[in-house]
Amino acid sequence: MRAGPILALALLICAPVLAAPPDYPAVAPLPPLELPRDHGAHPAFRTEWWYLTGWLTGADGKPMGFQVTFFRSRPPVDQDNPSAFAARQIVMAHAALSDPAASRLIHDQRIARDGFGRTRLGDNGFDLALDDWRWTAAEGGFALHVPAAGFTLDLHAVETQLPLPEGPGAVSSKGGEAASRYYSLPHLAISADIERNGRHETLTGEGWFDHEWSSTLLPEGAVGWDWTGLDLSDGGALMAFRVRDAKGLALWSGGTLRGADGKVSYLPAGAVRFVPRRLWHSAASGADYPVESDVELAIDGEKRLFALRPLLDEQELDSRLAGGPIYWEGAVSCSAGRGYLELTGYAQAEGGEVQSEQKR
Repeated sequence: MRAGPILALALLICAPVLAAPPDYPAVAPLPPLELPRDHGAHPAFRTEWWYLTGWLTGADGKPMGFQVTFFRSRPPVDQDNPSAFAARQIVMAHAALSDPAASRLIHDQRIARDGFGRTRLGDNGFDLALDDWRWTAAEGGFALHVPAAGFTLDLHAVETQLPLPEGPGAVSSKGGEAASRYYSLPHLAISADIERNGRHETLTGEGWFDHEWSSTLLPEGAVGWDWTGLDLSDGGALMAFRVRDAKGLALWSGGTLRGADGKVSYLPAGAVRFVPRRLWHSAASGADYPVESDVELAIDGEKRLFALRPLLDEQELDSRLAGGPIYWEGAVSCSAGRGYLELTGYAQAEGGEVQSEQKR
């Protein structure tokens, strides 16, 4: 769900060398996922992102959230252009710590066009780089080295569960013709070392990995989305989202629930509702974010409720220096587990009003 600003950025950067619109491939029909190969890049598609979030705990027992995301965008540029300056691919990356002790998000971001040795987009397993930020395959999973402004994160993630396809055939519909190839790795076992302010911390915890690639944008009328990925305490996992219109109402919703017994339920449009319960006002952007929301699911005639509450309110991320939007992305928990919540389109919404779907 994180591709929104990438295409606009690529178009702006590459306007002088635009060619005829490329024939971007569709996400379906495609062959079955082949892992670990499909952990790598799919450069023919319009946009792609690798996304890791999680909760960490150090020796003091206090929780901390983290997020690392790499984005790739293929703008409508002649891929056969021999110029080293031709932006055939654009690569962006974000990294953030959500530390209640700091009462705010600690964040850094980078962007570069592919080439000049600054980026790497391997197409056979984890092999990503943007300058000295690196995401590589490692024993049992993958490793990250992120020397960001304000902190350095070295992390090792080990898979503990089977990959979770986010939709039949790992195709996630977003409404209309919009769709992405999408899978997750829930319940990753995380070990991390963080250097900041001259101090070193060793932490452990649990993480959630998403990988999506697509050639389509969101459906007409969409201004943003709400998304959550939760590692449930019983060993299950939930991914749920809604795509919103300018009035804050759902144009499309969906998700995937895997139970503790391994049974997977794909949630069709209308089976997922995000009901805002409390707003947090950002003095920096003026946006009002529903940082406390109830995620309501309708499954086989039964209802399930996940009441999301933030680790801290101030988890707004301003990614404009890397061509992205202002949005809220932060660590959340509920009685059934914990994970991350992403809220986009609120800083850009006119009037900033958030409506509950109960008002429909």
